[in-house]
Amino acid sequence: MEPLFSLIGMPIFGILAGRYAHRSLLMMVGSLFIVPVFPMLSYTSIPAATPMAMMGVAFALVQAIVWPALVYVVEESNLGLANGMLDTVQQLGLVIVNLSIGWANDHWLASATNAAGYHVGMLMFTGIALLSVLCAFALWRAETGPHAHGLETITTKHLKTP
Repeated sequence: MEPLFSLIGMPIFGILAGRYAHRSLLMMVGSLFIVPVFPMLSYTSIPAATPMAMMGVAFALVQAIVWPALVYVVEESNLGLANGMLDTVQQLGLVIVNLSIGWANDHWLASATNAAGYHVGMLMFTGIALLSVLCAFALWRAETGPHAHGLETITTKHLKTP
């Protein structure tokens, strides 16, 4: 469900961001959308397809905006470096989070016979999701202030055509 909803959502959200801007607001919405996913997986009997679809929508929303937003925030001469740094930070985050969740699952003996052992890992994911909401909110505040880069205002109508 997650890859399917991400696959469908990314171009749709990219078009919406291009047409209507509000990129940092959309990133905040995507971040908010993922917060209930992990408690739903851990503490409810809702079929996993529902939170996984929500995760796909959230990932699509954020990713459709993060990568293209670099061109608004970074000087043209530094785009390669910025793209590499963004990818590096993302990959380091994945390594750290995967190792941390794995440690938590091992420590609390998570398994098919001890499903409660997964709760700590799900709480960790929820905490990361909440942190992402705070970061997206800070970005939105910055982009609605006097030193904005245009994430909230630049639309495809503003772009020059060759």
